[in-house]
Amino acid sequence: MVLPICCSNLFCFTTSIFVGCFLLAANYYFYMQWNAKYAILILLSTVIDYTAAIWMDRVEERNVKRRVLLLSLLGNLGMLFVFKYYNFAVGTINIVNQWVGDLPQLPYHHFLLPVGISFYTFQTLSYTLDVYMGKRKPERHFGLFALYVSFFPQLVAGPIERSTRLLPQFHQVKRLRWENVHPGMHQILVGLIKKVVIADRLAILVNAVYGDIAGHTGAELAVATLAYGFQIYCDFSGYSDYCHWNGSHT
Repeated sequence: MVLPICCSNLFCFTTSIFVGCFLLAANYYFYMQWNAKYAILILLSTVIDYTAAIWMDRVEERNVKRRVLLLSLLGNLGMLFVFKYYNFAVGTINIVNQWVGDLPQLPYHHFLLPVGISFYTFQTLSYTLDVYMGKRKPERHFGLFALYVSFFPQLVAGPIERSTRLLPQFHQVKRLRWENVHPGMHQILVGLIKKVVIADRLAILVNAVYGDIAGHTGAELAVATLAYGFQIYCDFSGYSDYCHWNGSHT
């Protein structure tokens, strides 16, 4: 739903600021369809690294810059650890405690894993590291930086995009041209065929065989394993084809 809305309205705007505001709203709408309250985590990461980058640019002392970078790392990686790796760490510690002796077991939490948290965490951290190492100046426009962190074509499944490549494009206004639309629609169609026609159909076969391993022969298991390889390839390749043009022309 987000893609058709963006494509049909994006080219109505004549300045990069209007385009950026429109895309930023689309990004957060897209993410909040999964779980609205977890959009706060993206906003928090955005605020942390936006502030850290400007702070590092204003100070001259290397030690101060290093402390600001450390605060950014602790904030972002701390959220990633709590939501993605906390239960794994607790499980490991509990196994060790049980093996060593009658030590207390640590409690697990039951948070939902935020969609795309690894991708947007490392993307925003890469920006802060670029500023720290002097590879780029900080982005002063908060809205465009928030757009960089939450850009929906690669928010959920990557890839992680460097700020030196993606942020400058948000300052440009794209014009609708047939020479861009025609090959792009072809690439989107190819991606959808790979995903919906091939990968999803192979998944039916693979799930049926692996769901009842004892009831199938070795040859059938071999075929299912081969089909699974093609399923995974078409799934990711189709997604990449679809989002490559989508991300480069929105």
